[in-house]
Amino acid sequence: KIHKRYHRLGKTLEIYTSCKQFDSKNYELMKKEVDIARYNFLRDLQDRNELLFYAFAYEHMEDVIPIIYTPTVGEAVLRYSRDSARFRGVFLSPIDVDTASAVFDQFRFRRPTIAVVTDNQGILGIGDQGVGGMNIPIGKLALYVLGAGIRPWETLPINLDVGTDNKDDLEDLYYLGYKSGRIQGQEYEEFFDKFIDVIIEKFPGILIQWEDFSRQKAFSILDKYRDKVLSFNDDIQGTGAVGLAGILNGLKISNADLKDQRYVIYGAGA
Repeated sequence: KIHKRYHRLGKTLEIYTSCKQFDSKNYELMKKEVDIARYNFLRDLQDRNELLFYAFAYEHMEDVIPIIYTPTVGEAVLRYSRDSARFRGVFLSPIDVDTASAVFDQFRFRRPTIAVVTDNQGILGIGDQGVGGMNIPIGKLALYVLGAGIRPWETLPINLDVGTDNKDDLEDLYYLGYKSGRIQGQEYEEFFDKFIDVIIEKFPGILIQWEDFSRQKAFSILDKYRDKVLSFNDDIQGTGAVGLAGILNGLKISNADLKDQRYVIYGAGA
């Protein structure tokens, strides 16, 4: 069933998760001299053979996670327009948002249950990175597959490419995104409404994680759509949930009581 899902039937007689392939990919990975080269190698493997990518990443998780996500993904974001050979996920810009229904139809065979969505404005600690922010949803979803057992084909990275105010991107001849300043105000809200209407229609019940929006937009999006679509903002709610989970599990290990502890909260998140 897995091979059928990944369209691998009739293409080889070799078992895809064999030790031979693992050894081969590990050798190729370690030959790369810098982490960004290792990142590009793994991303290419993910696009060419998703099943092997996840089997390999799971087997070598401790080595792979710092490559497919932080800290290496930050450099991958900056180099996105130069290094990307294939496009993964959904890209919506003001030019094609009116045809969003047809865009999402291309992904209905995956039957996604979770999407990580970004508008690229608050990427990690490096700010507005335009279309390159897509590497964040891709990386986050890979972590969820490896750590939570979500089926790879049920994940969908989405880039709301509403432009960029990053001068370097706008002046870059090779920039792959919507080459215009960020849309704002009513134009942004209308764009977002169209996106929400279509994704709810195409994938009812999908869980959306809002990722790396600006602080102002992060809170307004949560407030506006909380009763319309199942969603959360990782930088706001995810941080709190993980922090609380850490405290509660620490109390279990130490057999201590919540009320007897003293806590320091540092940083404001989104």
